[in-house]
Amino acid sequence: MKNSLHAIVVLLLVFLVGCDGQDLKHKTAQEVLKSKHLLEEFAEKIQFSPEHYTEIRQDTLLQSGINVKIKYYSDMDTTTSILKVYKKDTLTVKHYYRAFNADVSVSAANEILFAQIINTSFINKQLHTTLTDYILTHIEVLQGANDSMQNTQLYLEFCKPERKNCKAYILKIADKNTFSIKETDNNYVRT
Repeated sequence: MKNSLHAIVVLLLVFLVGCDGQDLKHKTAQEVLKSKHLLEEFAEKIQFSPEHYTEIRQDTLLQSGINVKIKYYSDMDTTTSILKVYKKDTLTVKHYYRAFNADVSVSAANEILFAQIINTSFINKQLHTTLTDYILTHIEVLQGANDSMQNTQLYLEFCKPERKNCKAYILKIADKNTFSIKETDNNYVRT
């Protein structure tokens, strides 16, 4: 009885050790992951630029008494992001470049002259153009020696991610809700 019990235990151990995944021996790692519905988790990498919310505030008081407030921030909505997909070995990399917005407010003597959200949609609407795959990368107040209400200007730069393709615009703000935008070849803020 004792010998037969030992024999049964030994046979069970041999049987269990013999089931060491021989059926998986001839499958690739991708096939194994696919059969267990895990391939999507290991075959794809998602990146964001910037990874976290980013915000810059700028408050400029011009010599003429005009106050320009700019809040430049990343749009965390992935539907407004630019998606670049590429392969790296067997991994599919999805890189989301977050769009940026700038809340701009220009005021003089406690009267708001201009208040808009500047982004690619704003430029597309105003100039009847399409800035496909461009992101607002820079906004700056242009200041001159004789700043006045007639020549308050903002420099806007929109670039394609990972490329040096950029478009620059000058936004001129005249009086209350009167403004003009023109594309420029000059790069005013490269320091």
